[in-house]
Amino acid sequence: MVVYNLYIFSRTGQCLFYREWLRRQQTNMTQDEEFKLMNGFIYSVKSFVQRLSPTDFKDGFLSYKTNCYKLHYYETLTGLKFILNTDSNVGNIRDILHQLYSTIYVNYILKNPRSSASDISMSSIREASHAGSWYESDGNCLDQQLSAWLTEANGSTNSRLKARAIIAPHAGYTYSGPTAAYAYKSIDPTDIDRVFLLGPSHHYSLNTCALTTHAFYETPLYNIKIDAQISGELHKTGLFSLMNKQQDSDEHSLEMHLPYIAKVFEKKGKDFQLIPILVGSLDSSKLEKYGQLLAPYLCDPRNLFVISSDFCHWGRRFSYTPHNPEDGEIWQYIEKLDHKGMELIEKLSLPDFHSYLRSTDNTICGRYPISLLLAAIEQSKKVVPSSQLPKFSMQFVKYAQSSRVKKSNDSSVSYASAVLTLVG
Repeated sequence: MVVYNLYIFSRTGQCLFYREWLRRQQTNMTQDEEFKLMNGFIYSVKSFVQRLSPTDFKDGFLSYKTNCYKLHYYETLTGLKFILNTDSNVGNIRDILHQLYSTIYVNYILKNPRSSASDISMSSIREASHAGSWYESDGNCLDQQLSAWLTEANGSTNSRLKARAIIAPHAGYTYSGPTAAYAYKSIDPTDIDRVFLLGPSHHYSLNTCALTTHAFYETPLYNIKIDAQISGELHKTGLFSLMNKQQDSDEHSLEMHLPYIAKVFEKKGKDFQLIPILVGSLDSSKLEKYGQLLAPYLCDPRNLFVISSDFCHWGRRFSYTPHNPEDGEIWQYIEKLDHKGMELIEKLSLPDFHSYLRSTDNTICGRYPISLLLAAIEQSKKVVPSSQLPKFSMQFVKYAQSSRVKKSNDSSVSYASAVLTLVG
């Protein structure tokens, strides 16, 4: 294969990257003029092909062939455009274009220190605002408590699982701490460099994903460093908003995981960084875009994903009181309801999980972070080269309820822990 040149354009038409190998120089045209011409040409060809044969533009791919060369075009859901010109004898190179996106673009553009990827001004420490109320504020007491729960969980039959992602609850530790341990004990921090923490927004209306502007997150054990580089890469896409300090402080879905993360990573000498992401109410189109964006990170074995979610919130105070007497007592109905959703999550089926949510209205507060994880798994099949594509398996390892509801004026919250591992 002979490669002539490569262009990468942003969704606004700005040329982010250009490299040439074998090509004839256009002496009467400036480089900026050439970039504008190529971007306009691609727009025209894409429109023309879509009118003639809409199915040809599958998964964002397109090719255009002449007697002298072949143009290969790939557009991501986030609007990035990759244009590779080769000799005309080259066949289908979709996997190569996938790799351009998932490897070359991430490593040589987003991670280029001369780029504006790290454009978030990060400073200050986010205080552990829920310490002393939702969990212990004394570091020694908290450490002993976490150690006891992890030791108890290590005695379970699932203690040999090695997590690439986990789902765990975010309620007060009195209620959910023991359940969360069953997910966290499956983490081997040895080869993990960063943790992506995804939690739902409880206090503010949000229809995007949002990043922190803090440099550190405080815990009673030690302060966790935020990965400014990766956060900058995500923010540069234009899809992420930024939490203000009050929003960041108020949200417990992220904070409640910090002590467990800190405890587990003590084994690695605290040598890791955190990327907290507040996940808003995302429709199917946005889930697809964010899923495609996060898929390469999920498939990178140096990364761990932590998904924050409680399950059914049952009771009048939650405006959710369904019950089918055929399922037994109310708490038994809740358990069956939750397990039905858990089974669909284990199938890694985003459409089935969404169908379940529509039919039951189950009050799973982390439905969007869970959906985003499923979307990233789904999109990984499209954006990660097949040779690098991992095969995932999800397993729920613990389930509990804050109380067993027997009367209509009772209430409860359900907690579940799951582990995403590699198959084979």
